Parts: sequence; C-alpha cells; structure tokens
Amino acid sequence: MPISFTEQQRKAMESRGGRLIVSAAAGSGKTAVLVQRVIGLLCDEAYPRGIDRLLVVTFTNAAASEMRAKIASALLERLADDPQNANLKRQLALLPQARIQTVHSFCMDLIRTHAPLCDVSSDFMLSDETEYDLLKEAAMDELLERRCAEASPAFERLCDAICEERGDGRLAEVVLDMYERLRSHPDPDAWLTRAAEGDDTAEPGDTPWGAYLLRNAANMLQYALARVSERCTWLADGARTESERKWIPVMDEVRQRLAALRTAADEGWDALRTQLGAWSNPRAPRAAKDGDRAEHELCLAVKARANDIVKTIRADLICAPAERVMEEAARAQPLVRELCALVREFGVLYGAEKKRRNLLDFSDLEHLALALLRTPVAQEVASSLDELLVDEYQDTNEIQDTIFAAVTPPNGSVFLVGDVKQSIYKFRLAEPEIFVRKYLAWRDYDEADGGDRRLALNRNFRSRGEVLSLCNFLFSRLMTREFGDIDYTDDEALYCGASYPGACPAEFHVV
Repeated sequence: MPISFTEQQRKAMESRGGRLIVSAAAGSGKTAVLVQRVIGLLCDEAYPRGIDRLLVVTFTNAAASEMRAKIASALLERLADDPQNANLKRQLALLPQARIQTVHSFCMDLIRTHAPLCDVSSDFMLSDETEYDLLKEAAMDELLERRCAEASPAFERLCDAICEERGDGRLAEVVLDMYERLRSHPDPDAWLTRAAEGDDTAEPGDTPWGAYLLRNAANMLQYALARVSERCTWLADGARTESERKWIPVMDEVRQRLAALRTAADEGWDALRTQLGAWSNPRAPRAAKDGDRAEHELCLAVKARANDIVKTIRADLICAPAERVMEEAARAQPLVRELCALVREFGVLYGAEKKRRNLLDFSDLEHLALALLRTPVAQEVASSLDELLVDEYQDTNEIQDTIFAAVTPPNGSVFLVGDVKQSIYKFRLAEPEIFVRKYLAWRDYDEADGGDRRLALNRNFRSRGEVLSLCNFLFSRLMTREFGDIDYTDDEALYCGASYPGACPAEFHVV
C-alpha cells in the first residue's frame, strides 16, 4: 500500500534548485522524506541524477547504513514494477559507491585521496578515546614541566590567577578545555591571535565577554519580571480580601523597578549599573487574619526571588563601573596572552605525539579536510556533486558547516534537515544556533521563488494527540530563544498526523 504524504512532506521531497532548510519535528517522517527525496532525484524524468553525484551526510555510521538500505529497498521496489528500467539498474549498481556517510567519513576519504597535500601518510589510523587521552596527558605534562622550569613571570602570574591551592591540575584543565572548544572553530590560530591582542574598546558591552554578561543579566531580569507580572495580574483579577489587595501596590512597584532594570540592560553597562545601585526592595504588607496565608507566602516568595536575582546580578555580573571593568581587563590581558600561548603550544606537542604514531583524531580529520577545501580540491569535489543533503543539521558545528559550504555544488542545490528541539550534543560542541540562524534568515517556502527557503514538518505520526498536547503545553512554557534556542510558538508546536481509536489521557512522570 503506497504511503500517503502530506503537502509539506511533498514540498520537501519535490523542491528543486537553491538551498532548502527543513525543520522536521519528532515523528514527522523525516527519514522517509529524505529517502524519497533521494529517490526523486535519481528517478527524475527530466533530469535523473546519478547517486554517485549526491553527497548525503548523516550523523552516525548506523544512520548511513540505514539510509543506504532504505534507498536500496525503494529502488528495488520500483524495479519490481519496471524490470527493464535501465536507470534503476544503474542506480542500484552505483549504490555501493554512493557517498552516504558521516562528515568524518567524508573527511577521511578526502584526506586519503589527497594525502600528499596534507603532509600525512595515506595509511594514517584513528584510535580510541583512551589512547588520545593518554597522548594529551603526555603532551600536557611536557608542556607544564617545560614552563615550570622556565619560570617566566607571565607563566607564574597565570598560575597564581588560575591554580590557587590546587597545583597545576586546574591550569591543565583550563588549557585542555580551551583547546577542545577551539577545535570546532574553522581557524583556531586566528582566534587565539585575536584573543591575545585584546579589544580596543572602552565599553564592556562591546566585548564578547561583556555582551555575554549583559545578556545573562537581561535574561535573569526578564525571568523575574515575568514572575512578578504574573502575580500582579492574579492580584488585579483575583484578590478577594483586604490583605491580598494590600499586595497590589507593592507588587506593582516591584514590577516597575524590574522593568526599569530590564530596559537599562538594553541600554548598556553603566546604565544597568546605575539602576542596580538605585534598587531597593519595597516593604511587604503584614499578613492579616482575614487573608489567605498561602497567597501571602507566595507573594513573599516571588518578591524575595526577584530581590535575590537583582542582588546576584549586582554582585556577580555587573559588579563595577565600565571604566573600572575595562581597566581590570587591560591588566588581565597579559594573562590571556600567556594562556593563548599555552593552548597553542599544547596543540603543537599533542600533534607531534599523534604524528609519531601515525594517528589522527576526529578534529584532525575536519581541519585537514578544510585545509584541502581551501585549495582547488574544493572545486573538484563541488563539481562532482549535483546536490548536498545533510541530516541532523542541528548538531553541526562551525567547522563542519564551513566544510559543507566549501563543497556546495555549483548549482547551489543544498538540502538541510534537522530539529533544533532535538539537539542534545552541545557537550560535543554542536552549535544549534547555526540551524536557527539559517532558518530565521531564509524565506518561507511558499513566499520565496527559489533561492534560500525554509519549510516546517510539524505533523507527528508517532504519538496520540493527548501526548502532543502535553508536550506543547510544557515546551511552550519552557523553551524560548534564550533558553532552548527557539521560541516555542505555533510554528514549532507538534500537530497530530495520525488518528488513534479511543481516548487515552497522557501521563507525565518526573524522574
């Protein structure tokens, strides 16, 4: 029995030309759509693409194997209906050589093919995390022993600032963490150079770290303002006793003061600092005998929480005037320079340990491949493709996205599919913000005539409506642009795509 696809699924399968990013919610038939898109490209009556001219990037090797098997099954099904179809036979013959693979497998193949250009042996090996960890430990020991022996003033000041009473173990942690995070960047050396040079600015908000602190402060204030505003609304509509009505002007005053702080956070560092200095917590009314004690305690708790948030911002985030903060930053810049130098030296030593053993790690694969793709090799690879398809795009990092851009076919045909709500690999340095930026910047499918377009698959065929309603209720209150990378609006909500007999109330268990 043939599968019945929705209109949105058909758009995802049948669109041609330009770049398309698809937000495919859980249970929306993403894999089936991806397989059918590939089949549609292979069997296009006007212009059938060869499967050897597609690059399909999956997140895991298992997903690549599953995709290959599903494509084979779909081709065999069509061939059974049309046994003499030469194109189908050709596609099946080419399938074992098809580039359906993870980004690391793609990078590995590219490096082995062009090993002399990379200054590596074509028979290089990958190892396991245990061996890599041992090599990192050896490189770190060598680095710190050498630096301790040199005992430069800059190194000693950095140790004093970071290590406290824990020895050099804390410094090793910081260097290694910084090194690992930078490996997801397309050009770590350039980043280190910029960081070592510092910022020529007089305003903390114009620096990456200052903007981060202001953004955190704004988010905390927005949270406090929302909670207090909820209380204000409830009191205005539902206060039943004189005791409860006494809370109305108090909570409204807290709300106004928080709103002033939130506005100041958008105006800049010193504007917020000034407002924080003027903050005072209004006196709470006394609980009356006729009042609802629980409601009184709730108002006290909301008011106290708002006050704690403001005090935390004042003490830990925006804790000094801009001029003094920038003076402190200037004094710390030599320490930043020394830290950047240590990270760079560690990379050299760790690289030498791997080279001695003819090993590469996964980030080496990405960086060596990107180096190749900054040569005419990029044009060679891109011209061999008719379309690039990337699955689980929400778990891409910056260097991987740069690789995808370098191998984009000359016709610009790119298909990206994922779901930022399912991004769980930030600990592996995935950057769901890459998906979000493109999705928000590209035009809606029905409004764009070619070019960069976006499409949402939000019908769930896996769960009952009761389950989806519960999910929508929870996520609409939890997920925002700041917390969860997206605003959980009607466009992001899950809609029932299948019907199930009978009623079945959803259960929610907190573990």
